[in-house]
Amino acid sequence: MRVTFWDSIYNTTHNITPTCYEILACLTKYNPGDYEDFCSEFGYETETENEFGRLTRNPNAYKTWKACCHEWEGVKRVFGEDEILEELREIN
Repeated sequence: MRVTFWDSIYNTTHNITPTCYEILACLTKYNPGDYEDFCSEFGYETETENEFGRLTRNPNAYKTWKACCHEWEGVKRVFGEDEILEELREIN
């Protein structure tokens, strides 16, 4: 399997490939938890007002949370949840 990874728009437009270290530094290294905790931790509103004046789940926050959960599952699958993941967490 091959995945193309770009770390910034600038690097993409200038064809600068990120290092392995830079890729590992970008990974989700902690369980994002449930939706409400995620929103609280990262400053998202859990609900927004729709065009009819009703409160609904914040679609941007939910999409971001789901993406983080998906990435977290992949990280766990590849690195496990033991000492390798602990070492990965030390990469900033």
